[in-house]
Amino acid sequence: MIKRYKCVVVANGLFPTGQQALELLRQAEFVVACDGAAIGLENGRLPDAVVGDLDSLPEPVRNRYSDRIHRVKDQETNDLTKAVNYVKTLGFREVLILGATGRREDHTLGNISLLAQYVTEFERVEMVSDFGWFTPLYRTTTLDSEPGQQVSFCLLYTSDAADEARSLDLGGRRII
Repeated sequence: MIKRYKCVVVANGLFPTGQQALELLRQAEFVVACDGAAIGLENGRLPDAVVGDLDSLPEPVRNRYSDRIHRVKDQETNDLTKAVNYVKTLGFREVLILGATGRREDHTLGNISLLAQYVTEFERVEMVSDFGWFTPLYRTTTLDSEPGQQVSFCLLYTSDAADEARSLDLGGRRII
């Protein structure tokens, strides 16, 4: 059984259609849409907040959610990071990210790589798409799996990790 999340951030990529992702969204107490993702949520779970620079949110939708919009004009971060930073200021320590992959490869790669940053800022953070469940690991961790289940590992790190001399030990080889 998948542990539910109180907070879900929905990015403006392809929205997952899988049952687990939809159930986690339905169970969430607080849902944040990254900018234009608010459009995709209009036929289901409405967002409690819409966060971003609002460059992909049409005026009619912007007016409809005017009571819950949190505009962040900063252009040094993407809307996903703006939304993640917002939920962190609200005190959430666990966050599930949906819709962060699928439309543009540059956004997909950027969003997945941001997990390396978010893992140090939250007790639990994961990203779910129709094709994968991304769980960044920062410490020694045991993963639950079933026989025959595919599990892949991908090394992600930030420049901060290299600056702080944190590294990953892979049987005698150290990777920063």
